Formats: sequence, C-alpha cells, structure tokens
Amino acid sequence: MDKKLISKYRTDKLTPSELRKAREEVNAMSDDDLSALIEEDWNTATSLSSDDDCEMKERVYRRIIPGRSNDFTMWMIRIGKIAASLLIPVLIISTLYFYDKFQNARDLSIAYNTKKGESAVLTLPDGTIIDMAGGSAVKYNPVDFENKSFTICFNGNAYFDIAKKNGQTFTIDAGLLEVIVTGTSFDLSSDSITKAGAIYLVDGSVTLHNKGNDENVLLSPNEKALWDVSGNITVSEFDDNDNPTYRQTGSLTYRKAPLRQVIEQLKRCYDCEIEYDHALDTLTFTGKLPADNPQAAVDVLNKSFDSTFTVQ
Repeated sequence: MDKKLISKYRTDKLTPSELRKAREEVNAMSDDDLSALIEEDWNTATSLSSDDDCEMKERVYRRIIPGRSNDFTMWMIRIGKIAASLLIPVLIISTLYFYDKFQNARDLSIAYNTKKGESAVLTLPDGTIIDMAGGSAVKYNPVDFENKSFTICFNGNAYFDIAKKNGQTFTIDAGLLEVIVTGTSFDLSSDSITKAGAIYLVDGSVTLHNKGNDENVLLSPNEKALWDVSGNITVSEFDDNDNPTYRQTGSLTYRKAPLRQVIEQLKRCYDCEIEYDHALDTLTFTGKLPADNPQAAVDVLNKSFDSTFTVQ
C-alpha cells in the first residue's frame, strides 16, 4: 500500500477518491501486513504543528457530529419507550373513564312535553307514533328499544299507533296502571294528579296491569277501560259518543250525548277549561264539533243552547 495514503489518512487529508483507493488496498492486505504498515508510519511520523492539530481536530469534530446525532436519536428512542410505558396506565384510566361516561350516556332518558293547548306527533325509535294533546309528557330511554321488553312513561292524553313487532313487549307506565301492548292502536288518558285514566282500544289487544293489587285486565277492540284513584277498572264497549279517533278524523261526533260528556271531551281534546252554566248538564247534544279549534266548537254550543260557553 502507498505509504503516502497512510500518512494522509493519519492527518485526515485524504480526498474522497484517495479514501476509496485506500479502502480497496486495505481490503486486499492481510491483518499482519496492515498492522506492520501502520506501526512503521507511526514510528516515522513527525509531530503535528498546533495549527495542523487544531485543523484536524475541527474536521474530526465535524465528522463526530453525525455520530452524536445517532446517540441523540437513540436517547430519544429510550425516552419514548419510557414515556410510552408511563402512558399505558394513563390510557387505561382514560379508557375506563370514557367508557363509564358512555355507559352513563346510555342511561340518559329523553323527555318530551307538550305545553297547554299545544299538540305534537312523536315517533319513537321502534316506529311507534304518539299523537299527543296539550299538557302531555312522554319519557323513554332510546337504548331500551333494543331489548325484548321496554317501558315508556306517559302522562296526559294521546293516541298511540304501536308499531308491530315480533317478540318484544311494549309497556306504558301510566301511573297506577301499566298498559302492556303489541301492535295496536288506542286513545290513552292518564292524569298524574287525579290518578284517574281511560283507554279506548281501536284495534289489537292490550293488558291493563294494576300495580297496586297485581290485577290484569285484557281489552279487546272497541272496548274502553276507565280507572279511578284507587285503581279500580271498569270495562265496557264504545258508545256513539266516545270519539277515540278524533285526532285522525279531525272532528267530534255526538248523538244525544249528555252535555257534560261533551264538555269533558272538549277539555281533554283541547287541554283547556270551558266555562258554562252547569244548569245545562241535563241537556243532550247531537252534532259535530271541530277537534282542532276550541273557539269554533264553543261557538257551535253557544248557538245550540243559546247560552255562553267560554274557553279558558
């Protein structure tokens, strides 16, 4: 091997082409020959001047920097591993926290209320449609509809068109009583204050469950059930003046109906109070009243009885 290459290598003055040549020659030499060559160069080398020494140190330092960068990278990798190990319990705790929040969110119920004199149509997650009168309230948890049995809470007056479903039990908590239904339609009234209520079954079937005495009463189409504050249930067939589908037809039709019955239906229909002379309670009314305009309804009564009916 050219001794000049060894000398220039020792003083860090090799050009890139000379470095490639030196590598090729070194690779072709045996270890013993290479060791002898380096020892000879070392023994015959002259001392470096201070300028040469500083220049060489600077070049060497610049070449060391990449190595230091690699050390820094390895150091960062180690720090990353430590940070990752510390983050694992944090992530576990965070996962449990948000899972708990998610579970709590699943437990949240939805409440829908109509104001006095207001009406609304609500569709439940299973497709059941509730046509609500004023002053009514429905409360349910959407997640419950995934189960084989679920319950909603109801107070007020509404017409229910229950979606037909297989293998699911739909229960309406109406205060003292529960209404257990399948695919069916009915008009339901439940008063949380008086505790009284009524249901008019149009089609299908329902079971009324008295939560107080565990009594069950099965209703068939065209049957109605009334209950009082004690939970006593009275079942009978529709009469000509019940009007269970007045929300669908838009009118209330009467045939020799006691005026008191007419007024009670109007109050339930419009969620309002009607002032009139109660001396007229012994009279009857035959005719048709609008189910969507309380003032128009009392105007008809005013003309029919030549009296004063007012909506409050």
